[in-house]
Amino acid sequence: MTEAEKHDTHKAILYARWLAEKDALPLPDHPDISTDWAHVLLRDGTKAERIRTVTFHGARYSISVHLPGWAHDGTPYNAAPN
Repeated sequence: MTEAEKHDTHKAILYARWLAEKDALPLPDHPDISTDWAHVLLRDGTKAERIRTVTFHGARYSISVHLPGWAHDGTPYNAAPN
């Protein structure tokens, strides 16, 4: 895993924890954490890989937190293709 992927994973986990707390989802104690990466094709033709779901696995149950906006495309609508 590259440093950029480690950084993205860390940010996604923090965001998922915040979303779970905001929505009062009970996360398991001392969970194993997995991330689901997905590909996004941006309007300018480039591909990006992003985390769309973080799952907290516990001994008795698991909670998956879907990250809203994971496929957001910030490129301009009239961007020239590469």
